[in-house]
Amino acid sequence: MSTLAPLSTPDNMAATLFVAPGSLGLVENLRDQTEQINQLRQQLDRVYRQKQDLEELYEQSRQERQYLQEMLATVGHELNNPLQSARSFNTFILEEAGGPLSEPQHDLIASSSASIEQAVFVLQDIMSYVQIAQGCPEPPLQSFDLRELLRSSVKHMSLLAQSAELKLELEDLEGQPCLVRGVPHRLRQCLYNLMINAFKFSPTGETVRVALVETAQEYQVMVEDHGCGISPENLGLIFRRRFQVKDNLGRHLAGYGLGLSITKELLERQGGRIWAESTPNFGSRFWFGLPKAD
Repeated sequence: MSTLAPLSTPDNMAATLFVAPGSLGLVENLRDQTEQINQLRQQLDRVYRQKQDLEELYEQSRQERQYLQEMLATVGHELNNPLQSARSFNTFILEEAGGPLSEPQHDLIASSSASIEQAVFVLQDIMSYVQIAQGCPEPPLQSFDLRELLRSSVKHMSLLAQSAELKLELEDLEGQPCLVRGVPHRLRQCLYNLMINAFKFSPTGETVRVALVETAQEYQVMVEDHGCGISPENLGLIFRRRFQVKDNLGRHLAGYGLGLSITKELLERQGGRIWAESTPNFGSRFWFGLPKAD
């Protein structure tokens, strides 16, 4: 014999249906599953709205990054010309092309030149960062003498070393040219970054040493300082972008954390490699290697 049981229809209107004995549990299960489905649908709607919000934020962030890169590129080009003019003018004065200088005058112009050089190096790193971020291709590789490039780079940096009250020494190789393949001005930038890094961590009166070494497959360059060193846990992080090493008092030193990461990127684009060795409280050695030219 059938019984009468009140049920809720999908439109929540009460109805009286004939339900077979034992079917009430099944109806309750269906009702629970329907409720779960509705809850899942609401959750999916929220997830979909969140996805749309994230996509909008990503696109906004992408546009802001692009704008920042374009702005940095524009600012870099605008700053480059006056910096190069000031650099040339100071060089002209230091060479006494316009007449002899007194010792105080020479020291003053030398200090000014060192400051200009630091600004130029920072600008070069910013421009390289923008070019890498925008995926700009590198100039074609060419063969050149690494030893001559190293000698001229160390000579160029000697003024900056003097202004920091440091000594800069070069140990290079005699004999035949040390031919490698790369982009000379990019490699020079890498050398400048490593030497500036060594100056930054060296106590007054110390010596920064640069050496050229030959192996069977490549030429290697070492830049050594006698500063605070790098802890083992930080040694694997130093080539990350915006990572900054602290001195032995726990202070971040001046800089933007771009130099070493850009140096690594530029060297790898030329088929080279870079690594570091360090002993805390005794100093660090930064090495890079470039394959020999055929």
